[in-house]
Amino acid sequence: MKQQNVIEEVRDQLKYLFLHRKGNDAHAAVQDVIDAIWSKDPKPKILKKIKLSNEAYKFLISLGPGLGYKEFKAKEQLFADAMGGTVQVEKRGKVITMQASTTEIKREYPYCFDPSQHKGYLPRIPSGPLRSFGHWGGSQGPCRHAEPHHCWAPGSR
Repeated sequence: MKQQNVIEEVRDQLKYLFLHRKGNDAHAAVQDVIDAIWSKDPKPKILKKIKLSNEAYKFLISLGPGLGYKEFKAKEQLFADAMGGTVQVEKRGKVITMQASTTEIKREYPYCFDPSQHKGYLPRIPSGPLRSFGHWGGSQGPCRHAEPHHCWAPGSR
């Protein structure tokens, strides 16, 4: 009986060391939060981790039976705090997607625009009802709706 406890402790320590290895901080943070909140089975399981960039990840998570999306979504801030960044949780069919960034999004970013570098450029300012990006020649092409819409630029008629 005592030997079984020692084996379980060694197994848990190896599992912890493997999960918290260098370069796996985001995965470890998400798993630690899951383990802290849901100590008993069934609990959410990370199906896949996709590295989007050095600081951004996408996790595909399966909820166990009896666990709901709203319950998981309510814990979003706990995941963000554990990662030290931002997290967005969405439901995609039977799987939860968690977009996570290890850098926190700031409230403001400095922006410098020098109009002297853009002489002769007059930005178009939309006025009137615009229903989709297709009005600007996007994927849907130019607007073909009957509703009026206009673009105004300084000096235009």
